[in-house]
Amino acid sequence: MASHQNKDYTVIREQLDYGMLTGQTTRVNTCPICLHQNHSSIGACQITREANGFRWYCYRCSEGGMIYDKGMGPKDVLKRLQAIERANNTRRTRSAYIKMPFDCVDTEVPDKFQTWLWKYDFEVEDLIAQHGVRYSPDLDRLVFPVKGCSLIKSEKPGELDGWAGRSETKPYVPGKNPKWLIRRAERIDNLIWALEGPKDPVVIVEDILSALRCNQAGYNAVSLIKSFLPPELLLTLRGRMLIIWLDPDVKKKIIRTVARARAFGVTVRSMVSKDDPKAYTPEDIIKKVQRII
Repeated sequence: MASHQNKDYTVIREQLDYGMLTGQTTRVNTCPICLHQNHSSIGACQITREANGFRWYCYRCSEGGMIYDKGMGPKDVLKRLQAIERANNTRRTRSAYIKMPFDCVDTEVPDKFQTWLWKYDFEVEDLIAQHGVRYSPDLDRLVFPVKGCSLIKSEKPGELDGWAGRSETKPYVPGKNPKWLIRRAERIDNLIWALEGPKDPVVIVEDILSALRCNQAGYNAVSLIKSFLPPELLLTLRGRMLIIWLDPDVKKKIIRTVARARAFGVTVRSMVSKDDPKAYTPEDIIKKVQRII
């Protein structure tokens, strides 16, 4: 393969369309590698819009790469916002509703789930009363409803967007017995659990219990639920401070998440700790957050 050093990628940037929807693909006429080698690449360079930038690949020279959404100008940001609005309009035509598992109950929750919650100082009765958590005997999972929230300017605040079911039956096997079983309405592209608090920053965490604990500390909190920061959320949170506090074993995801947030003009700090946020008290979380803002 040809070396990418000292190649001018301006020719690719000039052909980008920030009005493209995520997942949309198009062909452009000029590949920077072919241009450098004085070869014609008319129509051979494919560009695909992803959530955090553009992926390009030339079928002539078999080179490619990623151009991230860094340094977008006002016109580019406007086009991106318009593209997201078009995507939202498309989602409104999809199935708008999802239901909790048919057999969900708020009583007779097995001890194994209560033991898991007690480990982090949560009471199942509180989660049932305050957050609508239920137990599904058929799935043998503790089911957390995920509802729209005004923090992320949801289309329908308070309406069920999906649910996340936690298993305590080991071993966990992806595709057969995952630790978390996620289901979302078709109108939802990225299922995230958001909780409004009385103050910023907005703390981004991996799991639901960690979001609950940060919210107990008084902060706005978002759990990614095995997903990623969607562009809609980043655009909504521009001008506010974010703290990315993900699991210590996903350092690469932390780096990608911070880069994506900064590309959208969001003020962001990252924080890594020995344990997940859910393992700390609200007072400990306040001290840790104040230390880095």
